[in-house]
Amino acid sequence: MSATIVLLHAMGASHRMWRAQAEALGDRYEVLAPDLPGHGATGGRFTLVAAVDQLRELLRDRPSPAHLVGASLGANVALRVALDEPGLVASLVLSGAAVRMSRAGVTVQRAVTAVLPLSVTSEMSATIVRPADDRDRAAFVDDIRRAGKRTQADALRELRHDHLEPRLGDVGVPALVCCGAADTSNLASARLLAACLPDATLRIVPGGGHLWNLQHPDLCTRTVDEFVSAVTSAQ
Repeated sequence: MSATIVLLHAMGASHRMWRAQAEALGDRYEVLAPDLPGHGATGGRFTLVAAVDQLRELLRDRPSPAHLVGASLGANVALRVALDEPGLVASLVLSGAAVRMSRAGVTVQRAVTAVLPLSVTSEMSATIVRPADDRDRAAFVDDIRRAGKRTQADALRELRHDHLEPRLGDVGVPALVCCGAADTSNLASARLLAACLPDATLRIVPGGGHLWNLQHPDLCTRTVDEFVSAVTSAQ
């Protein structure tokens, strides 16, 4: 039976940001890519509790633990699932996780989101992320607009108050911690995360930004495949 990989998207995005990875990995793994609460086709307000509940429902009847791959907000969700429901998780691939978010940083992001229209912030985000494929850029812009300002504000509030650092030593599965070399605001967080997790490897991606799976889709696919294959072989 093939291993299960769960792809968890970033704030404001949806399962569509994983299009390339889902297509490429789907012939070797069971690939699940849910829309988190308040995102994509999933209604409700975003909270980390709601996201963990969603993943619990998705995974609890699976025959074996799943490999969680999370980017940005999705990485924080993956960590929370590993801590709150350890029996459901076989390994973690975490990219751009926000282990520490400063009050000032959140305030700036909230202000930008509140003041500028979504038509502007969605295009700004896509310009920063720089998806390699025009289809992914269009989907990313559309998803941010559909998620809306409330969902982004909810996610920022949750991340600001999610104090994961004291619990990181309790994560009991192998983890690959990634960060794009150009994602300078998250490099320190990635190094902290890799240092605090009991069984973690740190990988800095040359030329990669915050959502480098969209910039370098083939590299991301290989990275996930090689890590999950190694973990599966070692079990």
